[in-house]
Amino acid sequence: MKKLPLSKIKTRVGKNKTSYYYKAKFGKCSLTGGLAEKKLTADTPQELQAKFDDWFSYYYSNGKTLIDREKYHLRKDNGIRTYNDLINVWLENLSVKPSTTNGYKSRARCHLSPHIGKYKIDGLTITDLQSVIDKITNELAPKCDLWERVVYDYQKLFEFATKRRYIPDNLMKKVDYDIKKTKNYLKSLKIEDGDEDVVKAYDGEQLKKILATIEEYSKSNMYQAPCFTIYIKMLIYSGFRPSEALALTWEDVDFKLNKIRINKTITNDDSAIGTPKTKSSKRTIKMSESFMKELLKFKHSQQLYYWRVTEKSNKPTFVFTNMKSIMQGIGYEWYTLKNFRNIWKRLCRNNDIPLFEGSALHCLRHTHATTQLLQSTQSYEVKMKLVSKRLGHSDVFETMKTYHHLFPEQKTSFDEDFDSYMNELSSSKITLKIV
Repeated sequence: MKKLPLSKIKTRVGKNKTSYYYKAKFGKCSLTGGLAEKKLTADTPQELQAKFDDWFSYYYSNGKTLIDREKYHLRKDNGIRTYNDLINVWLENLSVKPSTTNGYKSRARCHLSPHIGKYKIDGLTITDLQSVIDKITNELAPKCDLWERVVYDYQKLFEFATKRRYIPDNLMKKVDYDIKKTKNYLKSLKIEDGDEDVVKAYDGEQLKKILATIEEYSKSNMYQAPCFTIYIKMLIYSGFRPSEALALTWEDVDFKLNKIRINKTITNDDSAIGTPKTKSSKRTIKMSESFMKELLKFKHSQQLYYWRVTEKSNKPTFVFTNMKSIMQGIGYEWYTLKNFRNIWKRLCRNNDIPLFEGSALHCLRHTHATTQLLQSTQSYEVKMKLVSKRLGHSDVFETMKTYHHLFPEQKTSFDEDFDSYMNELSSSKITLKIV
């Protein structure tokens, strides 16, 4: 064992006795990444040496840490040996909607496990985690929203691990990360005002071509093609999210008042019916009379086809019922996003219709909103509020942020109004009385 240097042993003389103390530094702590040190006190130098020997042995036998592993549930019998194990336990204990859980799982698979998954639970240091966060910042800086979500996931993971005492300390609280890094990176790309990403939407000519294409496609077979056609038309006429439309049942459709009610959605993996994205997503939309007539015609033909292929007396539940799944007894009763997304991509490629990367069917929602805003004769504030309610946005500012690029004159008018007011002030004559 290491012998204590007598020159560094301090003495404290009291009224009745003299005590000896020594600040022992054992090396790097494998759990915190900091220095493993402990203040030792004894009545004699020999006792002090014995205490040091005990702690020195404990440090190495305990995996180079002075932390009580049993206190923090860091024993091997809890099954958590690596950060991959920890990530899996964290994901299993998330108390969020299935669609949100899928997002967490996707980001964990792409941005957590590849970076820290192989580390032993007591092998990740602050320096290691700092380099991981710096790397993620450099990789994801152009995608500011994704970068923030990934960093948030790291925060939640380490909060969970600390609360459950799988690790003794929340390392994320000691890591340096800042949104400014992202902003500075974007500035380095010299993105000029007006060059920022805007939502993708189809113009009038493209929309006319889309409607003609799906009408032609509706003649290709007896059920799936007409079903897909009415689905695409619904997205264009309503501005529904693609997953909201797929979850519609016939009970949600009011043909007398020409209204459709949104109160559920298909989960991201298409496996279940869940609640809408936000509270404001629950809404009732007034539809055009011409579209509702087409939808009613489709309903009648769907029922006839359903009775013929299933030989059942009941009626289909979902507006976009998947007849093939019902006949084969496998899959889901509704068409999945993957089904219709693949048809949409194929039609777009075969008919020279722009296929906006990353948005697919969602761009039809943007097309509806853009058309509503540009064709409306209402004031800017009024039509933004009306479209916001129709889209189910949480507030009108979200709508303005998404579609402000359609009205550049609003910024110009704002600037001109201010300049005009200031010019008026500076040109007015004021008589000052100087005492």
